[in-house]
Amino acid sequence: MFRRLLTAVGLSSPDTTATTAVAPEHSASAIVAETVSGSHVLTIHGYSQTKELIRNGQCVRSGAFTVAGHRCVIDYYPNGESPTTSDWVSIYLKLERRSTDVKARVKLGLLDKDGEPVPAYWYPKNPDQVCSYTVDGEGWDTHRFIERKALEASDYLVKEDDYFRVRFDVVVFKEIRTEKRDAETLPAGPAPLSHCRRTWVGISAASSQDGRGLMLLESVQHLGVDQAGPSIYLGITMVSRALLVHRSRSGRRI
Repeated sequence: MFRRLLTAVGLSSPDTTATTAVAPEHSASAIVAETVSGSHVLTIHGYSQTKELIRNGQCVRSGAFTVAGHRCVIDYYPNGESPTTSDWVSIYLKLERRSTDVKARVKLGLLDKDGEPVPAYWYPKNPDQVCSYTVDGEGWDTHRFIERKALEASDYLVKEDDYFRVRFDVVVFKEIRTEKRDAETLPAGPAPLSHCRRTWVGISAASSQDGRGLMLLESVQHLGVDQAGPSIYLGITMVSRALLVHRSRSGRRI
């Protein structure tokens, strides 16, 4: 009879079955792109003499140096690299002893007498440009680094000592790799719905002594979430009340 009363007011029997939660599996991985950076300053001592002794199309090569993990050399053309640049200073940066293609971001520019960059003479103008140095490639160059007359009229050429300086900033892109990560360091996500349980708090009933029963059914239902660690109880309480007038045929109290 008790079940019929519950059904009459749209309530179901208490569900005391708890869902057993299965611990979720977690994994992690990463795609890693790294760079190696460095800089090099080249000083041209005796600029006037290099201009007189080295013809157009000829260069002086610097000693080898290592920057960003790669061996490099610089070719300096005081009278330009080609006939079309004969009024300019040309500069090349080359990578030596490479067995694979190298991708790098190269910036080079003129320094003033205090060693500070001169923005008008920094290349490339697009700072995000990436160069590809192939096995047989020539490297990176500025055919028109600075006009000789502009250099000679400026303070960037330290005239009493007859020198000027050029700085190279190099960022080399390493091969992209993948790696595994420790899943324990990942933040915990929200608990799945399978962790929810249903709890019936109480049902109360009463009737009048003359058998004309006035029954008050009150149910309180909580939806809870079990989580590991400190107990976090998230509840949604639904209270349904039904007033049922019942005439007991047997006259017994329910």
